[in-house]
Amino acid sequence: MSSKDLNEILNKTNTEIGFNSTKSSSKNNLLIFGITNPDINESNFNCDAYIYNDKVKKKSKNCIGKIINSKDTIKSIDQFDFVLINDTKNVNFNMFSYEKGIGLRIDSKINDERKDTIENFEFDFLIYDLKIDSLTNFEDMLTIKDMINSIRSNWVLNIKTPKLEEIDFQYIFDIGFTGIMVNLTEIDNKKFKETKSKLNNLEVRKSGKF
Repeated sequence: MSSKDLNEILNKTNTEIGFNSTKSSSKNNLLIFGITNPDINESNFNCDAYIYNDKVKKKSKNCIGKIINSKDTIKSIDQFDFVLINDTKNVNFNMFSYEKGIGLRIDSKINDERKDTIENFEFDFLIYDLKIDSLTNFEDMLTIKDMINSIRSNWVLNIKTPKLEEIDFQYIFDIGFTGIMVNLTEIDNKKFKETKSKLNNLEVRKSGKF
């Protein structure tokens, strides 16, 4: 049964920030956040949460969020289970008055002062949307780790290609991501199911050597 509580969804995974150091070999899944619109049937894409842009579906049995635009107010977003800030300049109200989940997309390098500020806000999740040349290149991995280790949160990786294999998702999980974000307007149901099936056998590995 689906949950509308974002915290409950985020707690489904025991992924920790940083390398997974547990000795357990239990299997886990990466959460899936789907970017969608009202023309897409949610039931065709089994996501943990759905994020709507300008056009939104106001009622759903699933956990649904909205990307904030410059016209939004506390009242206009109250009907959603969480919100995502794509651009901080679009937030024109007191976010401290919003009592539900809040996510923030990070798509550019930020200085240490801004990292500290973001961590102090205690966002429920952060979207990693910086350019990645290779998921398996160690130098690229260190760059990713620099970011996600510097701000403690539930990190979600924006997946921009549907051609990733199970080994890629295992690496994403090993690095320390809680989930992935997929644009459902750019992927068909068959490809989505193939992607989701690759998440079913992810293993928690001991990586203390790092």
